[in-house]
Amino acid sequence: MSTSSSAPNTPLIARVATFLRGLNLLQPLQICLLGSSFAMKRFGYDENSISVFVGFCHNSMELVYLVSALTTFLLLSLSNLHDDTFKWFSCVYSSISVIFTVVVNVLLLRAYAFGEGNDNIVMYYRMLVLSNLAAGIDDMCISTIAADCLSQYDFGQAMIGIVVSVFHWIAIKVLTKLEKDVNYWLIVAQLIFITILSAIAAVVWIVYLIQDKIIGNGSAQKKEDSQAGNLGKGISQTLPMIVICTVGYGIIYVVYPLISPFEMVDYPYHYPIQRVCLIFHAISGLTVWIIDISGGLKKSWYKGKMAWLHLMWLLLIPFIGTAILFIYCMHYPDSWFGRAIINKPMVVGCLTVIYYYTARFTTGISYVAIDANGDGKGQILSAFNLAINLVSLNAIKYISEAYIQQFRITKRNCKNGQPWPTDGMTAFSAFAYWCRIGTEHGFKNFRELSSADVKKLLENTQAHKP
Repeated sequence: MSTSSSAPNTPLIARVATFLRGLNLLQPLQICLLGSSFAMKRFGYDENSISVFVGFCHNSMELVYLVSALTTFLLLSLSNLHDDTFKWFSCVYSSISVIFTVVVNVLLLRAYAFGEGNDNIVMYYRMLVLSNLAAGIDDMCISTIAADCLSQYDFGQAMIGIVVSVFHWIAIKVLTKLEKDVNYWLIVAQLIFITILSAIAAVVWIVYLIQDKIIGNGSAQKKEDSQAGNLGKGISQTLPMIVICTVGYGIIYVVYPLISPFEMVDYPYHYPIQRVCLIFHAISGLTVWIIDISGGLKKSWYKGKMAWLHLMWLLLIPFIGTAILFIYCMHYPDSWFGRAIINKPMVVGCLTVIYYYTARFTTGISYVAIDANGDGKGQILSAFNLAINLVSLNAIKYISEAYIQQFRITKRNCKNGQPWPTDGMTAFSAFAYWCRIGTEHGFKNFRELSSADVKKLLENTQAHKP
């Protein structure tokens, strides 16, 4: 019987290890996204540099993440051609990666904590990027090695935003009371925390690999299931889940947060809406985990009483529907929908939460369910799904960010008397126009990323500040 067929067969060490890996995976990315306002002040830059650093660093991190994950997928797929090679290679490779993560976190702490002014800004940036190189390796290794524990892994990732927000809230209060430099000590404390967390996660993960994959029969059982399975049947059964994951990961950040809430309501309402979305991200991860441990995601949806789970796909209606609605309102603010939604914080907040939750829940449940529905090929199909998702996420991310950027520029130009570029076009022609603009400028931004110097970029923001 497959190890994925019933929940009790999954050992506790596997659940704890994958949860900790999920909780630890993107902590440095949160340092970049949520900590840069403090970091830029610590390195001697003003507020104008924050968005520049976040945009440049985030894009670099995502690109390195994609490359490392795809490389890992290729290496693991090649090693899987031989029975024993996969077990030893995947365990050793994954162990080196988690140790490398701890080392990078230590170096990241060193780059931030030591040095005067902006001496270490380049090292700080490089360590953030290297941390995502390790994260890409870890993500693919976990999706392949522990495909039957992905609900715990997804739940851990869903908790990252809340953990970081609570940590910041407590630390800022304590540091303010102690009259310490918040810009310096907040990020130092957070880096110490994630270094300790990564060390604990690494130890538990390596113990899990030794107990379950090397000494135990976890890998042998999976190999037996894989040999008995049919890849063609596995693909046909998991294709809806792979498509939903790909669409979900590709679309979710087209709308959130660049269009909603950023284009829908004024600045003071942005953070409250994003904070509620963080909570619902955790709720979606918890919901998927509960369904999984109750046995719903450990069994095939094509057998017995599990067919009702296909009703989950109905949640795609509010997901896709709200996405279209937000984009429509952005382009046609004077329409009935535009007047009913734009600058209505409660309406925008509710619709954004619906959009974000349904996106996270449908992609999360599809991601976890692939293992049990892969007809014994769950490991390779889970890894393949992740590879496709990352390609979709990164490609559409560059296009959508460039599209929003050009839309804002065009909107400003029209206020100065220039005509709207899609006036007189059909809906399809206008859609094709914005897709072309997004693709052209997205490719241009991608090329500029490979040759830019982070220190010069930040110095330029200082030189051109108002």
